[in-house]
Amino acid sequence: MIPRYAPQQIAKVFSDASRLQRWLDVELLACEGWAEIGRIPVEALSALQGATIDAERIAELEAEQGHDIAAFVAAVQETVGDAGRYFHLGLTSSDVVDTALATQLRDAAAVIDADLESLIGALIEQAERHRLTVMMGRTHGVHAEPLTFGIKLANFVDEVRRSRERLTAATAEIAVGQITGAVGTHASVPPEVEEHVCQGLHLATAPVATQVLARDRHASFITALALLGAVLERLATTIRLLQITEVDEAEEPFGQRQKGSSSMPHKRNPILCERICGLARVLRGYAMTSMEDVALWHERDFPTRARSATTSCASRLASSRAFASSPSTWRPTSSCTAAWCSLNRCSPRSSSTRSGRASVHTVPCRRSPPGRVTTRGRFVTLCQSTPTSPKRLASRPSLGVSTSSLTSPTLTRRTVASVSRPQHRSLPPGVFQRRCWLLRPALPAGG
Repeated sequence: MIPRYAPQQIAKVFSDASRLQRWLDVELLACEGWAEIGRIPVEALSALQGATIDAERIAELEAEQGHDIAAFVAAVQETVGDAGRYFHLGLTSSDVVDTALATQLRDAAAVIDADLESLIGALIEQAERHRLTVMMGRTHGVHAEPLTFGIKLANFVDEVRRSRERLTAATAEIAVGQITGAVGTHASVPPEVEEHVCQGLHLATAPVATQVLARDRHASFITALALLGAVLERLATTIRLLQITEVDEAEEPFGQRQKGSSSMPHKRNPILCERICGLARVLRGYAMTSMEDVALWHERDFPTRARSATTSCASRLASSRAFASSPSTWRPTSSCTAAWCSLNRCSPRSSSTRSGRASVHTVPCRRSPPGRVTTRGRFVTLCQSTPTSPKRLASRPSLGVSTSSLTSPTLTRRTVASVSRPQHRSLPPGVFQRRCWLLRPALPAGG
């Protein structure tokens, strides 16, 4: 939101306090749904319904964890004691964020719709009042044939009505929630919980979803807003043109104590109309951005990540080096699998900790190999953190890499490309893929 131009009602809908409260509403309705099917005990549900929000604590945890929903969940769990193990059960972050966002967009659209109703009424009143007020019609900015100011305004009535209808249809598309769990399969949360949440929030249920609500819904909503902005821009532009000193046929309201200039007291500028025209252009930019967000990768992605993935091989090599420079985050596939299995075995009934899943998030790091950071070749660093040494790999003629090239101060793109070539298939199964899968940013020639 732009504070200078945000109406109070709209700013309230999108405030941080409103966002956090809506997240909590989604979570608590999900807990109620779990309780209805017997997964959460009644006494635990009572404790959960007493949860509170501490914005400062959430900000503190987010700075530490780097994840907004994880910080929110942890902060709320601290306020409900042992019942916190049932909080966020089966949900993924997008279930909470997208469903809460749907309520925000729906409520904001209701405010806009009320304003449009008032605008249409005002336009109709002025059109009827000036149905016989004769003025010159203009084409190409030049006098053409006479018409009435009422007819001119009647055109805007029709345009605003159509824009209102488009926004109503787009609001119906966006007023949809989803509680489907990771990748949208309902494997971790049953449809009954989703239905309970959506009914409690007065949202429709998405008939099918990935891990996120389809972004064409958001694009449709923002495009409808952009079209409404374009219609209002035409109205504002007309008033600005009629307010030109040499024309002086109409003007926007000007308050008794309002000032148009700090140095020229006679100025009566069409500042409101100019503001509408400027914000309409901002909306059109948002519409283009919303369309860019539609094409996500697979079940969940950020479009900026998709675009950055199309950069050169050198950029991808730099990204893999940055990832490899933090040994605590690097782990073989076997460790990832173990962490995933541990996470899925963890249930609220068997957990002895307050948070339930919180301790499982540390499993991948605990199982990580003891790599080390040096200023020399990253390939050597990664290989030394596993039982397979660089000398053992270099001794195999199928790799075509010498030990000196592996231990050189710099790791060239050609070296990585040669290591990434298909000759590694002659190694014992899994040796190359399992130990060196991070070192494949450079593509082989022709592929």
